[in-house]
Amino acid sequence: KDYFINLITKNDVFDLKKIDNRLKNITSFTSYLYDYEKNLDIFLIRKDLFINIRRLYEKLQISKKYLEQKIEKILSLIDDNEYFTIDSLISKGFKEFVRQYGFEDTFYVSLLKKVSNIQSIKFDNYCLFRKSSKIFTKTTFIESIIYSNGAMTIYDIENYLHDVYGIKANFEKLEYMLKNCNLYYDSTLEKAYIDYEEFLEDL
Repeated sequence: KDYFINLITKNDVFDLKKIDNRLKNITSFTSYLYDYEKNLDIFLIRKDLFINIRRLYEKLQISKKYLEQKIEKILSLIDDNEYFTIDSLISKGFKEFVRQYGFEDTFYVSLLKKVSNIQSIKFDNYCLFRKSSKIFTKTTFIESIIYSNGAMTIYDIENYLHDVYGIKANFEKLEYMLKNCNLYYDSTLEKAYIDYEEFLEDL
């Protein structure tokens, strides 16, 4: 236990790539790593590279309390079951917080992924969040867009994802999802409908 804790916390910056691969597969080590992230003691700032709260406070005066307040502010502006990304947070007024320190989005993803009532998944190269205790999928996310907006062409969906969430979706992957979800998708029109009845009404 002490060895793992010392390994994770003794240096201001912790590089996972420099750790023996055998350690990374030990459950207790990954558990400690997760707990320190969840408790806002360390943060992922780049792939496999962590920085601790001590360094953040010394260099940038970023404290746990400050981060907790920012998280609470974010939660207060996000409705229950609402989807969001780092880009959409910026549009909600968090540009200064997200961009002022020069961190990559990885830092903010690391910060938000450990919040108990926020779920997250990878959407292509982006991290998609939802304020909910329930796990969600890319398919349920796409379905929610159609349920909220009505019938949309795949190009409309692409534009919507980019404009609202900053996501540049892959056309083929998006079409595959539309063909394999609870919506009705017409390949000829390249258009998704809530159901077949809506499709008939559109003819």
